[in-house]
Amino acid sequence: MVQEESPAKTLAIDAVNAVSLAARNNSSYLFRSFILVPAGIIFVLLALYGVHRAISLTPVNFPASVICMILLFLLLILLDITIGSRRTAAFSRIIDAPLGFSLRWINTFFTPSFVLLPLSPAVGGAEVGKIAAVFILGFVIMMTVTAYMVLFLQKIFGTSKRAIVERAEEVPPAASDFRDHRHSSSADSTQDLTEAIELHELRHSSNVLGVNDSSRHSEQRTLKLDLPEPVASTLRRQDQRIDIPPSLSQQEVMMNREADSDLASMDDGSSTNSLNPIATRALHISRRQSNDLTRTNTISTIRRVLTGHTIANSARGSHLGTINSTEGDRKSNDDGLPGFSDNTAHGSEGVMVHSTQSQEGHARLLLIGKPSQRAELFAAKITQYLDTLLYTTVFFCVGLPVYFATGYTLIAHSAFTILMLFLGLRLPSKVRRFIHPIFTCSGLTILGIYVLSVAYHRNLDWGLYAYNTGRTYLNLFGVDEYKHVLPGTGDLLKTMLDVSIVALALPMYRFRGDLKNHFIIIIIPNVIIGLVTFFAYPPLCYAIGISAQRSISFIGRSVTLALALPVVQSLGGSQSLVAVTAILSGIIGVLIGSYILAGLKIREDDYLTRGITLGINSSAVATAHLLTIDPRASALSSLSFVLFGTTLIILSAITPIVHVMRHMVGLS
Repeated sequence: MVQEESPAKTLAIDAVNAVSLAARNNSSYLFRSFILVPAGIIFVLLALYGVHRAISLTPVNFPASVICMILLFLLLILLDITIGSRRTAAFSRIIDAPLGFSLRWINTFFTPSFVLLPLSPAVGGAEVGKIAAVFILGFVIMMTVTAYMVLFLQKIFGTSKRAIVERAEEVPPAASDFRDHRHSSSADSTQDLTEAIELHELRHSSNVLGVNDSSRHSEQRTLKLDLPEPVASTLRRQDQRIDIPPSLSQQEVMMNREADSDLASMDDGSSTNSLNPIATRALHISRRQSNDLTRTNTISTIRRVLTGHTIANSARGSHLGTINSTEGDRKSNDDGLPGFSDNTAHGSEGVMVHSTQSQEGHARLLLIGKPSQRAELFAAKITQYLDTLLYTTVFFCVGLPVYFATGYTLIAHSAFTILMLFLGLRLPSKVRRFIHPIFTCSGLTILGIYVLSVAYHRNLDWGLYAYNTGRTYLNLFGVDEYKHVLPGTGDLLKTMLDVSIVALALPMYRFRGDLKNHFIIIIIPNVIIGLVTFFAYPPLCYAIGISAQRSISFIGRSVTLALALPVVQSLGGSQSLVAVTAILSGIIGVLIGSYILAGLKIREDDYLTRGITLGINSSAVATAHLLTIDPRASALSSLSFVLFGTTLIILSAITPIVHVMRHMVGLS
């Protein structure tokens, strides 16, 4: 007679098996996230520190992050010319581990500016109203002036039609045009393949939304001439699995794609996964297939388990619905779903396992017996919420014990901040359209810091000063002022912000053709708007009753934070105000920028006008948003906010101009 195990013991065994399965299925993700990414980030920070030390020997106060971004962009261009596009693409994939990570998390790095708001000096109600009025009116006016200036320049240089037609994400070219583009452009074959897959996906979306089916198939036959068989077969599988309700409008499809892109961009992969989630998903699948690995949908796994299909006992003899790529056959799961599926859950790259017999797989996984259906369900859930579970574990098991034992806040505050970002990203898309995740993350982080401070018998100010002590990587060594001060979470996030600024060289390199073709149209608005901002904002703000220091801070209103701080510091303005206005400009650009451009009759496919306008007026925050919905516009936006900030830095570095500016607001 077989003795049944107790429910508690069975649950414990299932938990151990689930953790073992999840660890094995996500081994490559964990290795990349906790080995490759930290090592790469440390290397980037060493380079940034070296450049910063070199700049400190000169009279120019210029951010090392922007210098390194420009240098990396020029290096990629030089490598492309000397060793070729393919080898340069291989090099970019290597550096993509740390840089792609920083791009996907860039929104988190802006939160310290809002978390530290309670420490800012009090401002009277009347002055707050004046600041808000100048900020809002200035934003709308500058957006309008910039957009129409770009349109005017496009008409002068005859590029307005080309800027619309060239947008590969939404306007499919003919096959002959596509081949001509490949021969005439300096872009490598990987970029061409990416664009081809992108066109295929968009044509399919058009078909399910009512486009003529026969024309779509004729376009697909033409397109397949340019695709290798592994990718073409992947696309055929995607055609069979995409299921969009017939009643769903095209606008709703694009809105849902945009709303989910923040979560999708948190997925592990290359930085281009956030730059172009449609195309690179197919390329990513193709690479996994060639390495005898596969991506399996977590939801599909849960459905099979709940419906009673035991994966380990399936006739295919593969674990978790694995596709044996060596045979080149497409094998469906028990419920008829394809093996390759989308995954929109953050922190998960899907369940990836080697094609092998189930018993051999169990032996290698160090399982206790054969996993039950419940263990496989738990493993799928762990994979789906892997990042959330990891940071929750770090917060409770490491952060809190260290905090209450020593008073050091870095681990607890960092894990809590990231968890609050996840919460903000999980809000419904309709809510996130009006409440940016940066707002949600910052507000809840302040609340969490307050609770932890009270629990440690301290006040909120103590917690906020511990959150941001000022010891970033730039003053980690050789600065006596911070000799006995440990870095806080805000210092860590500000450090990572510099890495993400460097990472913007990747989308700039990818769309280098656009930057070259439209450089004159980009630079003219940046210089003109920069001069107007520098000489018009401070005297106007001072004339209506805003204090001199805060009036000067409006110079950096729409400059990215890494560039705005040195500009305002050189001029003697309020750094707390410029931090808030710079981030708010970016967030407002994300929330209502598209509506303002629509009201100005700017076409949605005019990536040139959109990229330059948002880059000048909404800096890196809007650029990060464009990374997920319009990568070509994002590249133009990256160059725009760098040129705009550089213009202001140059002006603020000229001593006579600084004296004139300070005299305008009564400071000298």
